[in-house]
Amino acid sequence: MRERVDTLWRLTPVVVALALMWLVTAVNLLALRGAWLVDGVRAHDPSGLWPNLIWAPFLHVGLAHLVANSVPFLLLGGMIALRSPSAFIAVSLAGAVGGALVAWILGAPGSVHVGASGLVFAYFGWIIARAVRERSALAIVLGLATLFVYGGVLWGLSPFQLGISWQGHLGGLLGGVILARVWPVQSQATRRSQSLVSPQLSNIGR
Repeated sequence: MRERVDTLWRLTPVVVALALMWLVTAVNLLALRGAWLVDGVRAHDPSGLWPNLIWAPFLHVGLAHLVANSVPFLLLGGMIALRSPSAFIAVSLAGAVGGALVAWILGAPGSVHVGASGLVFAYFGWIIARAVRERSALAIVLGLATLFVYGGVLWGLSPFQLGISWQGHLGGLLGGVILARVWPVQSQATRRSQSLVSPQLSNIGR
């Protein structure tokens, strides 16, 4: 019972963020007819970066766009949050900032960038980079599983695809990888002692 409560608590920020995405998109599309979409990241516009980078991940152009981002957001974000809710929040912020900055700098003049795909790429980059850096069994398994299931998302970095923000994807990926490189890594001795003191932690993510 205690393990289940702990797992639910760790997933809370993921579920809350996903619920906000659906709520914001529903209000914007159904009640406001897309009026909020202009509040996405507007490339090269001095007023289009801040605070737009905060709202942009919650805005989506339609149901298909929202669903396409929701599934990997929940799965990849959930994998990070189950290990560390604070890491999930940090990676989300890194993905939002990195994706917005690159989209703002490299995006076509007048383009508006919205959606949570930059966060998804940040989660992808974090999980793969942490597998390489931590070299723990759990991190490696998660990294391989992520690469196997979602390795195809790297095609989203291609500038030849129309209708996607490859700039936001690139920035999100870089944000996740860079943060994974500087985020502290626990020693094997520390991980072992934590497993002995709190065995339920070792089950998280299984």
